[in-house]
Amino acid sequence: MERALEYCTYVLISLTDRKLYIGYTTNLDRRLQEHNSGKVMSTPNRELKKICALAGINEVVTEGERTLPKSQLVTTHTARRSAATNLYLEGASLKTIADLGGWENSETLRLYLRASGFDSARLAKDLNFFK
Repeated sequence: MERALEYCTYVLISLTDRKLYIGYTTNLDRRLQEHNSGKVMSTPNRELKKICALAGINEVVTEGERTLPKSQLVTTHTARRSAATNLYLEGASLKTIADLGGWENSETLRLYLRASGFDSARLAKDLNFFK
């Protein structure tokens, strides 16, 4: 009696950056097709890295033990976080940022913001409360 595949664990090795992607599926053929067609989050991230490199975001930075162009560190997550932080630093309201970025909860959005205390003080100095 042939048994149907319940779950299969797989390891994919990226041909471009040699990173490992580990996951599980009940349909390995479909999963590989999705990965190769760009329907998987890692594929849009790969395309975003190419766009960032073409845009000149190539300052060499060190992250942990890796030294590489900044474009190689960009993901859809970091792009969303950076956009939210930059909008905040430009004075956009949390409501506006949440609407643009798809956050349903402003408290979750606050966790994404990466503004330093100095950045917050710079924004606050122009508020009427501090004049």
